[in-house]
Amino acid sequence: MSSRNRVLGEELLNIISIIVIKKIVGFSTRSEEDFIKRSSLLGEWFDKTIDMMSSILVKKEDDKIYCRLCGSGPFTRKGFYLHLRRIHLEEIKDVLDNEFRLYIYSETKSLYKRS
Repeated sequence: MSSRNRVLGEELLNIISIIVIKKIVGFSTRSEEDFIKRSSLLGEWFDKTIDMMSSILVKKEDDKIYCRLCGSGPFTRKGFYLHLRRIHLEEIKDVLDNEFRLYIYSETKSLYKRS
């Protein structure tokens, strides 16, 4: 998906992608998450998206971390973080943008049903 067709701006999508990667790997993201949760719409979507993204990206076997997208591994937490940023960042952005698009659609649809 080209960046000009994305619902979320490129810069915001980049920030959210990095936060998602850090959270999935287990790095501290409290102050960064506060940035996202200031917007109630983004905050709700973010909370719902983390678990889904984790199931797409992470495969754990015997306390070892593997990349579900390409099968690489095993990784340390830091190694997996670097792998996702260097190799799969654009794919992660595409998935996040698509999930946000679906979330907005479902929220809009439910608003019209209430009217």
